[in-house]
Amino acid sequence: MLEKREFYINGHWVAPAQAHDLQVIDPSTEAVVRYRHDDGDPTSLGADTVRFILEDRSGRLWVGTQGGGLDRLDHETGTFHHYLKDRGAPAAAGYDDVRAIFEDREGILWIGTNGGGFDRFDRESGDCTHFMHDPQDPHSLSDDRVFAILEDHTGTLWVGTYGGGLSKFDVSRKKFRRYRNDPGDQNSLNHNIVWSFYEDEDGILWIGTDSGGLNRFDRRTGRWRHYLHRPGDPSSLSHNTVRVVIGDRDGVLWIGTNGGGVNRLDRKTGRMTRYRHDP
Repeated sequence: MLEKREFYINGHWVAPAQAHDLQVIDPSTEAVVRYRHDDGDPTSLGADTVRFILEDRSGRLWVGTQGGGLDRLDHETGTFHHYLKDRGAPAAAGYDDVRAIFEDREGILWIGTNGGGFDRFDRESGDCTHFMHDPQDPHSLSDDRVFAILEDHTGTLWVGTYGGGLSKFDVSRKKFRRYRNDPGDQNSLNHNIVWSFYEDEDGILWIGTDSGGLNRFDRRTGRWRHYLHRPGDPSSLSHNTVRVVIGDRDGVLWIGTNGGGVNRLDRKTGRMTRYRHDP
């Protein structure tokens, strides 16, 4: 499933279209500018399937593509700068299938790829440091398919992987701590495919998983709580695949599912309110 994300950037809506192009929409005129890959133009979009978009604090637009790596759009010229999978290049993004882009508090970009691991990209120097899974190193990245990245209030990075669970990254020591599902331990991550993160005002991590529902992790106590779909219970999570978790300004938690619509969580009672499509 392709995650379609829309952003309001410099007065324009930016939307990755399903396997076609990148679209920039001016809401005042409803004019649409489409960017597509052109084999004959090296400054065109790297690939037509767009997986992720990030506007950094400088207003630069970064585009993660499937097959074309990491691109940066030059707003003035409408051209793209490419950071591809060539490991020999100093500014390589690590792999050509980019699934997550995150800017930390220092302005460093962190790139999650589908099979190429986790990359630290310094935009000023052009240096790229690659972190990959090593079966012989328990402190390495848990899996090379990285689909979610979060920096918490302490500056710690959390990396959600497709199959390897959750990795906590100590930036200074360059070491990972892994959190994986243990079928024999209910006090563990409920599924090893992680789609999304959210940190609330109390420092609690909320983790959206594939088929494992919504996971709540209190790092101070080390305790996990799982919110799952219970057939026949309309106050439970509507679907166990959670693709998006976000909190609003009132502290309400919203959960987007893959097939079950949107859920609103009352954190005091643990009850969900469901919002679904009604044809």
